[in-house]
Amino acid sequence: FALAEGARALGALERYFALPYPWEKLDLVAVPEFASGAMENVGLVTFREERLLLDEARASQAELRAVSGVIIHELSHQWFGDLVTMQWWDDLWLNEGFADWVTTKVQQELHPELGADARARAEAYRTMENDALPSTRVVRQPVATTGQAIEAFDAITYQKGSAVLGMLEGYLGAEPFQRAVREYLKAHAYGNARAEDLFAALGRASGRDVAAIAPTFLEHPGVPFVEVEPRCEAKELVVRQRGYRPLGLPAAPPPPWRLPLCVELGGAGRTCLEVAGSEVRAPLPACPPWTYANAGNRGYHVFSPTDGAVLAREALATLGPLGRIALLASAWAGVRSGAREPAALVDVLRALDGEQDPAVLEHVLYTLRRARRTFVTDAASGARFRAFAAARLAAARARY
Repeated sequence: FALAEGARALGALERYFALPYPWEKLDLVAVPEFASGAMENVGLVTFREERLLLDEARASQAELRAVSGVIIHELSHQWFGDLVTMQWWDDLWLNEGFADWVTTKVQQELHPELGADARARAEAYRTMENDALPSTRVVRQPVATTGQAIEAFDAITYQKGSAVLGMLEGYLGAEPFQRAVREYLKAHAYGNARAEDLFAALGRASGRDVAAIAPTFLEHPGVPFVEVEPRCEAKELVVRQRGYRPLGLPAAPPPPWRLPLCVELGGAGRTCLEVAGSEVRAPLPACPPWTYANAGNRGYHVFSPTDGAVLAREALATLGPLGRIALLASAWAGVRSGAREPAALVDVLRALDGEQDPAVLEHVLYTLRRARRTFVTDAASGARFRAFAAARLAAARARY
């Protein structure tokens, strides 16, 4: 499986980068008791045994997904990391965040049945839960010691770095983004580069000021929490953002982000804008029955739905697995931050009772576990919660 997957991944990566594999040979080697999951040495990728060797006929889907993912991730480093290497460890995200991002893209192309795209979005929202805490760190963290470099190998570098790249691709468009990546690799081949070099390439390809957007997410911690208010009589859309923080923690500082945002207007089109500061306003072409403040499902933010029950029903029909995950994650964030009553989360969970997508079901389970730890305080509330959770999962349990 690993040999065949390596060949498939190489072909997909060569097509995406428009650059042939840059080295003379490629070996994938399982190393007993290898400390890391894998390591992308030039032409020689070393793996922990269970991340390379498996019996495809007997492996679970999760095992196939894990082995496929680590192979694609490490082979992408042959370009992003080996052919072009970060200048210093503060840009580790250029290696690891990009490798995670392109792994999702390639795995979705090669194995759509594995649901890599939806799972990556769910993972991004789980990372946001940690990024919302005062103890979080910035992606581009200054590194002066070996210990600081080692500490940078975490979810902020990998998952947040990947999610920010996904947000930029969604904002700029897949074709300009790909063109910029190709330009960046050719311009810096067999050399070193910094994040600013990638931002410049993205700006040239798209005509947008990426250098003004990306650093607000990479050099500042935290997660934007977005609220949208349609003012129908004034024909304007008011968008507010603040830092997402759970109840009981100190308030987040003023929002530093320049957030690319598209708002779905209840079936009446969408409005796209950049949200800088605490509040911006945009023209409202029609009075929407609901709003969905993450059209395209690529934003690194959570939002407060205008009507969770109505929107949840709409999400089941039109928003797809990524939208349902975004809606559920945002409903939980709204309750956890005190912006919404727990009933808003209950509405969304009930609307997802018939869910069939495995990635969405996994996020339902994750959310139920989080809610249990938050709301269950005694035996009586525990019994009521178990009954509620069992009802939410009854259809999936009968099916699986």
